[in-house]
Amino acid sequence: MFQEAAELLPPLELADSDALRTGSFLIAMGHTSGLRGAVSLGILSGRGKAMTMGVPAASGDEAQSEEKVGQESTEDKPLYLVTDAAFAGGMSGGPLLDHAGRVVGINTLVRPEL
Repeated sequence: MFQEAAELLPPLELADSDALRTGSFLIAMGHTSGLRGAVSLGILSGRGKAMTMGVPAASGDEAQSEEKVGQESTEDKPLYLVTDAAFAGGMSGGPLLDHAGRVVGINTLVRPEL
């Protein structure tokens, strides 16, 4: 029964996260602590880069090859949408939705070192 119902669900639409403004409502979904369908509402409070969020840059990002010269750099683009939505274990990997239910990101719980 559930499988048949799931097959009728349409896929989630993707949206451009660059179009979001600070203060936009965001919805985080996931399966936290074994609970199915956990949902948390928050607002976009800013955007962060990997270095400012306490997450090391991926290896090889520092080196710029000659092939990349003149191409658009991702160095200046934010890597994270910062929200006050409550996250718990199991929320990472779930969709982060805008007010219209379109996917604008993937939930990632970042715990900066204290």
